Amino acid sequence: MALIVNSTEIPQSGAVNFNSTALKQVNHGSVLVWTSTPDPITIMSTGKSIGSWLGGGVLGSDAGYQVFSMASQGYKNTTNGNIQAHGGIVDSKLRFGGEESTVGSNRALLVSNFTVNTKGFKYLSFKYYTENNNVPSSAPRAGIGPSGWNNTFNAALNFIRQNGTSASQTATLDLSSYQGTYAVKFDWHMQGNNDNNPYWAGRKCWVTEIYMYA
Repeated sequence: MALIVNSTEIPQSGAVNFNSTALKQVNHGSVLVWTSTPDPITIMSTGKSIGSWLGGGVLGSDAGYQVFSMASQGYKNTTNGNIQAHGGIVDSKLRFGGEESTVGSNRALLVSNFTVNTKGFKYLSFKYYTENNNVPSSAPRAGIGPSGWNNTFNAALNFIRQNGTSASQTATLDLSSYQGTYAVKFDWHMQGNNDNNPYWAGRKCWVTEIYMYA
């Protein structure tokens, strides 16, 4: 909503200062009457991230994560049956996925080792592309949720999945109902399938940019 002071309307894109301090919101009593529009935030782009990431797989004897940053890249691979899952940072991009064979299941997981405050933001946008030997039964997922090594999501969306290497895509999550502090998350379910041809089929998702805007 707009704030009117001395017959002058101050839009959300404007600024309100009190004692030389810029305000993010103005209350009248207990009623919120004005909020500012925050500047867009780039959370991650190729070669840059505001923090480190937890990457690995959820199932198997070697399940768990390692911590990766742009300065310390790589990925952790985990195996359950003969299904592999991994997550980490490769070629300065976020990467998660795995290989599906005939026995077992697993879930690749990539979680920000930091949180973002979504208050005042309307959208969380992801730029990505996928590489698949065969189209998998499930799609990679992106969203927000509680911090820490877990695959719990408060809100999520599915990426496009296709054979070969897809063109760069953009997917946008609506944050209107999720105003708070969250970790950014990605996961992908890997499932054994006797119909895979070849039996060993690789899936990779590369995330090149994440940003929030109002």
